[in-house]
Amino acid sequence: MKYRIFKDAVIFKVSGRDAARYINSRLTNDLNLLQDNKGQRSAALSPQGKVEGVFEIFKINADEFLLVADKGPADRLLDVFLRFKVADMVDVSDCSSDFVLVHICAETPQLESFKSEFFYVPNRRLGAEGIDVVIPGSSYQDVLSLCCKYSAIELSEELFESERIISGQPAFPIEINSDTLLAAIDTEELVSNSKGCYVGQEVIEKLSARGKAPYCIKRLLIEKKVSDITGQKVLDHKGAQLGVILSSA
Repeated sequence: MKYRIFKDAVIFKVSGRDAARYINSRLTNDLNLLQDNKGQRSAALSPQGKVEGVFEIFKINADEFLLVADKGPADRLLDVFLRFKVADMVDVSDCSSDFVLVHICAETPQLESFKSEFFYVPNRRLGAEGIDVVIPGSSYQDVLSLCCKYSAIELSEELFESERIISGQPAFPIEINSDTLLAAIDTEELVSNSKGCYVGQEVIEKLSARGKAPYCIKRLLIEKKVSDITGQKVLDHKGAQLGVILSSA
């Protein structure tokens, strides 16, 4: 078992009479499928279908939700989320100091201990089975105790990022950002194709009908050791550009 604590996570509480309706119209996943205790992953898009934020959503009750991002800045994420709010009865408060976001990579039996106690969402951040859990600050030590019980290894940010990149899992805002079409990655866990309208839906549906995006984000394996090549171009044997390196490990 391995785990990482996201110390810079941004966590908003979204509440109000129109909270559920607004979240559903702003983000790509279907809030109606959200289960108590189990969250879902979703994205905020521009009208052009580019990624402005990736969030995890957890339901507290019918009118209250947690909106979680790996890192800020909080004011930019808040602006992204509320950009299309007009007369909606929606309140958003920053409660990052009240909760902790932890990713746990482990086998299914071990993960069940965490699922029964905390808000969780499946997330294969390192390519293997794993979950993200959102924990009230008061229960933080309980999670650490569970991790110790299973002799879990805490990953530093540097080591975690290295394992993530090697496993080929793109993350916001490193590989996925406002310059990136959401359709450039696997959208199965982020997008509902059966819900009502949301910002950027027209682009997602059009690319889905075509069967592919104009470009995609893929893992590139190099057989010899190289220094940091982030930002360098990838060329074919004739010198034509095929792409660019977004991150490397």
